[in-house]
Amino acid sequence: MADEEKTQAEQKKEGKSDTVENTKGGGLLQWIIPGVILIFMMTFGFFLGSFLGKSPKEAQAQQQTENADEQQITEQLFTKETSKENKDGWFYVLDPIATNLKDPGSTRYVRAALTLEMVPQADEAKTREYLDKKKPIISNILNIYFAGLSIDDLNSDKNLRRIQYELINILNETLCPNTKPLVKQILFQEFGVQ
Repeated sequence: MADEEKTQAEQKKEGKSDTVENTKGGGLLQWIIPGVILIFMMTFGFFLGSFLGKSPKEAQAQQQTENADEQQITEQLFTKETSKENKDGWFYVLDPIATNLKDPGSTRYVRAALTLEMVPQADEAKTREYLDKKKPIISNILNIYFAGLSIDDLNSDKNLRRIQYELINILNETLCPNTKPLVKQILFQEFGVQ
């Protein structure tokens, strides 16, 4: 009987050690499988990215090409000489905009109708065609700009002149980057705050 108890105790010890070994092996297996999956996914992502994506050098070259094309297009808008009849430039009327002001808890908005005075060197026909294509971008710029203003930003002549100056710079940077400015002045045809 003592022998049976010894063997049962030994079997229990061996069973426990088997269980401990199984647990240790299972723990290692729990780390190996996700590791293999992770390595597979990283490899797949790398090859997919290199297949579908562009290298940074290619992307930079494409951006430079697009910038050069845009610069060439905007440079074509300028004539070499200013004509006598068009000494003061010409005007381009924009669609009126209305947007909410940045006043928390208020429903105030600004409505503005703007006219752009173009530089005299700008070829009127080519520039009108160019601006017609860019009208959605111009409208977006104006809406975002005015939506960022509060009622205090619109309360004096000095502030309105500052707004004109800032808009001239923003539009020139957007419409004709890296070339001569296209917009000479911005005129407020209508400007109301409610």
